[in-house]
Amino acid sequence: MSRLGELVGRKAEAEKLLAEIDAALARAEPPATNAPAPRVLFVVQHEPLRVAGGPSHISELLTAVGAVNVAADFDRPWPELSAESLVVRDPDMILDASLAPGVADDAALLFWDRFSSLSAVRLGRVHRMDESAVLRPGPRLPVALEYLRRIVRGEGR
Repeated sequence: MSRLGELVGRKAEAEKLLAEIDAALARAEPPATNAPAPRVLFVVQHEPLRVAGGPSHISELLTAVGAVNVAADFDRPWPELSAESLVVRDPDMILDASLAPGVADDAALLFWDRFSSLSAVRLGRVHRMDESAVLRPGPRLPVALEYLRRIVRGEGR
């Protein structure tokens, strides 16, 4: 980002943005506790079930806010996950970015009812991801980090 700012003649703006991102990363760090990090599945598509894998920017954001990406072991950014693999991974929380805009949360989240054995579903910890900054790596990274931090820590949106 610094180099890009230099190339386009906006080095000061780029440096300011980098400072904002560094501050957001510092705020996102989880408090030191003995509680285990929440195990999170980030979904980008239902049919087939496609999730954020290890090399995705989403995986990095989840780590930054103190969560564990249950699909981090995949070597692709957006792997397909079988229903069996989903059940074995049993996430504590599901962040669903696949839901169509304009569809009511209750109706859209019915997809997860078929997975009632999952901890996230049983505990009511399936959340709609309605902040576009999370899906688009770029200058709104501080917004994405704050949004994820609040959801992962149970502070709302």
